[in-house]
Amino acid sequence: MAIKINRFKSTHAQALKQFNWKRWIFSICVAVNSQWLLANPAEQQAHHLSTIIEGTNLNTADYIWHLQLRPDIKTKTIAVTLLNPHPELTVLNQRAIAIAQATALNSLPEQYTEQKSSKQRELYTSYQLDVKFPQGIQRQKYFPRNLYQSNAYLTRLCKSTLQNTAKSTPDESPQQIEILLHLVVDTSGKVTSLEAEHQQQRDKNFEAILSQEINKRPPFLTYNENGVPTTFNVTQPLSTSCQN
Repeated sequence: MAIKINRFKSTHAQALKQFNWKRWIFSICVAVNSQWLLANPAEQQAHHLSTIIEGTNLNTADYIWHLQLRPDIKTKTIAVTLLNPHPELTVLNQRAIAIAQATALNSLPEQYTEQKSSKQRELYTSYQLDVKFPQGIQRQKYFPRNLYQSNAYLTRLCKSTLQNTAKSTPDESPQQIEILLHLVVDTSGKVTSLEAEHQQQRDKNFEAILSQEINKRPPFLTYNENGVPTTFNVTQPLSTSCQN
């Protein structure tokens, strides 16, 4: 019997060591928060803000951070609560809170309410902000299609190249023109430095055109390393098909 008891104790102790206490506590917190929302219907009607996305070097496995923002008109402040902190990625918990705290009070959408037969505009009681941190550098969906002047330059370059090759080597006409952009992007997603390379040579004419329009809309999402916003370098190809 003594041997069986010792084995049971050893197995039980080993199971306790292997048990993921962080995930257990996290699941309890999520369950409690869900019950609290059910018991407070007003909180379920929080106005949803647009999701904020920021790249990171960490693997978040598509996790989404949910934050509650409660504005206070008297103090002109916003109280921020992270509803579902990640059990392991604590640096991104802090980053998500910092992003929410950067929300300006006058940027929050308002609602119309009936007061004494008239409609008044006022802030919602609470707002919900979702934050995502996909792994890697994230390009805006509209970039580089929004570079109209730059793309027009590539089309002209393509035509002139076709004309030149048609005279000298008509059988070697290029199928496309490609320019490599070497960019430095700051913590707001704007390009602070750029170089355009065509056939291993800088194209300063193209750089002048590109610099005038590339930051009209920031081409990249912000990026953090271990939860700290940082600048980054990226190489972006631009190309256009050459057709007669």
